[in-house]
Amino acid sequence: MKGDTLTVLQFVLSALAIAVLGFLALLLIGVALVEGFFPQDSPLSGMPLLITGTALAVTGLLVLPSTFYSFQRLIGRPPSPAGTGPSFLRVLPLVALPVVLLAGYLISKSLEFTWMLLPPFHILAVGLPVLWFLLMGLQGLPPGSNQRAWGVFASGLVLGPVVILLLEMMVLVAFIVLAVLWVASQPEIVTELESLASKFQYTEIDPEQAIELIGPYLAHPLVLAGALSFTALLVPLIEELIKPVGVWLLLGRNLTPAAGFAAGLISGAGYALFESLALTTTGEDWLLLVVARMGTAIVHIFTTGLTGWAIATAWQKRRFGVFLAAYLTAAAVHGIWNALTVMGSFSVLLDAAGEAPIPVVERLGAIAPVALVLLTLGTFYVLLRSNRKLRSEQNMQLTPGPQDAVL
Repeated sequence: MKGDTLTVLQFVLSALAIAVLGFLALLLIGVALVEGFFPQDSPLSGMPLLITGTALAVTGLLVLPSTFYSFQRLIGRPPSPAGTGPSFLRVLPLVALPVVLLAGYLISKSLEFTWMLLPPFHILAVGLPVLWFLLMGLQGLPPGSNQRAWGVFASGLVLGPVVILLLEMMVLVAFIVLAVLWVASQPEIVTELESLASKFQYTEIDPEQAIELIGPYLAHPLVLAGALSFTALLVPLIEELIKPVGVWLLLGRNLTPAAGFAAGLISGAGYALFESLALTTTGEDWLLLVVARMGTAIVHIFTTGLTGWAIATAWQKRRFGVFLAAYLTAAAVHGIWNALTVMGSFSVLLDAAGEAPIPVVERLGAIAPVALVLLTLGTFYVLLRSNRKLRSEQNMQLTPGPQDAVL
């Protein structure tokens, strides 16, 4: 049966993910502990490896329920309905988060213990906002069975990022090839780059000097255009199509628009968590990093929920124009977020390099922090309104069955 095949696939891929993630986690944590106890440079030199290893270990643990529930189905046990728990659980992340942020901040300022104590607080600091946004978006909506919910989450956490990474690497390679071909046709630029490369190769250069050297190239309009084309156009188009991978796998299994929205939120939460856990830090800018990730998390969760709703609507009601409009809207929101981030980064780098500011970059870079906060709040508001609207619709409940298997 088709459902049985998907259950087998869910179990095999989940178990494989746990094995690979567990191996990589042990390897990185082992290397990080050696770096931490026997530092050759800074006592924080092993911090990125330890955070990454811990993140991989946590990711593997979060895939475990998908393995467990799919195995239960394989041995003939009926699926149990998933739930979001009692309402007080929606308050718990908000109560715990300030305590975690304060403790993590204090630990990040203690060079002696940062490398050892910060990783678990890093996991909590990026995980609690994702959990809260997800619970707020899911309230009253049908997540399906435990097998379905955890399978969709695992797909967003592991499968989606792997596919997205491969596609984005292919696009990036194409960008690099085109850039190399263009540079090769400009002899004066080739000479400048050869001179720049020799300075980096034969001279000890600190980060400030490096920024000054590459500043003139960052100020080139084509560099900015290329960065925006990739990060604010192509990346959102790729990610918003693949992030709801769990929803795509649920097609043909009685997926209502409300259930599609719920599955999209779950898949988006998995992806948002993976992306946040994948970022590392030496501890110095830890608080700024985790706070910035909160806005990114709500954008990922909402846009994937929106696309999930559109996928289910298009499939059930044959309204394919709705899918296209929702998909492009999700990509636009994501693209605006990335564009503001790029403008802010370019503005800071050009200022540090002592280059004359590009007017549009300077203006957008100046308003980027405020605009990102407003975009975060606006996205959260629309998430709550969407939840309220979908809860009022009829026929939101799904009956668990063999179609619930998904990874």
